[in-house]
Amino acid sequence: MKSIPLLFLVFLATAVVNAQSTTIKRFIEEDRTGHRFYFYPSTLRMLNLEGDAEYYEMIRHVEKLVFFPFKEDRFDEGAFRAGVHSLQEENFEEYLSVEAADGAKLYISGKSKPYETVALARVDGQYYAADLQGSINLLHLTKLYQKIAERDTAFSQGFLNIFQLINRNKPQKDPKGKESNQTEEKDRS
Repeated sequence: MKSIPLLFLVFLATAVVNAQSTTIKRFIEEDRTGHRFYFYPSTLRMLNLEGDAEYYEMIRHVEKLVFFPFKEDRFDEGAFRAGVHSLQEENFEEYLSVEAADGAKLYISGKSKPYETVALARVDGQYYAADLQGSINLLHLTKLYQKIAERDTAFSQGFLNIFQLINRNKPQKDPKGKESNQTEEKDRS
């Protein structure tokens, strides 16, 4: 389902957070995360290749976004469910929970005082988390989502695809199950 990765990517660039949750801190301390990516106002603006005014207005008060994939051998469906449960124990309110037929999942929860929102997602079999500081303008979020939904491929037409950047050097399995590095194969051509 194309809309779950799209929703998660829109969330990555726009959610509301003011402090890092205990659950996210624990994942980092337990060495379950891959490389962490930090986005500040200037780098968030760089994701908007087409210069959509709604996007700029939406992220104007975002201070920082921390995004990371989980290590495949240290995070699975059980850890995902435990993370959701742990956020609920921290008194996070569920904002959105979606599961698609293709296995993609998105869970977004938050607190209103202080503003804090955390997202956990599974996209194409890989697990991700996002933790953000600041606030967004929700009116501009809905306008931006409508624009993105109208495009054939949202990120080839105006936005940078974070998932492609993270996975560009990750070994891919061919149909026979052998690992190959797509970047190396393209370089040889």
